[in-house]
Amino acid sequence: MHAITSIPLWAWIAAGIVLVLPLAWLARKPASRARQPAAAGGSPPRGASLLEQAQERVHRDVAPVLAGAVRARLADVTAGRYDEAAVDPATLAVTVRERGTGRWRQAQRLSQGTREQVYLLLRAAMAQHLVTTQET
Repeated sequence: MHAITSIPLWAWIAAGIVLVLPLAWLARKPASRARQPAAAGGSPPRGASLLEQAQERVHRDVAPVLAGAVRARLADVTAGRYDEAAVDPATLAVTVRERGTGRWRQAQRLSQGTREQVYLLLRAAMAQHLVTTQET
């Protein structure tokens, strides 16, 4: 067993690593099975498909929770400049709405300080969600 698999999911998220990393890592074939031929028709391994479906379900379920939690504190941490947040269920990418113009902006394109504040809110929201739902 690899040491990385013993780290609970909430620790990955609290550290700022998106859900895709552990799921992608788990979907890799072990070295002992790497030489096996692909399934007929070239389809991906069934396990990878199940992991992708689980990831999609988790993202879809958690995105509105994260958006609500970020939205609740966004104006406070941005001195009122941004007042609304949305989280894309497919990628968990965050967009925020600028109060004065109503323009939506990708969090990754904000200034470094604002971006860090938004991502801190996102990590705190995920940690809070995991603690209150007792998921790991």
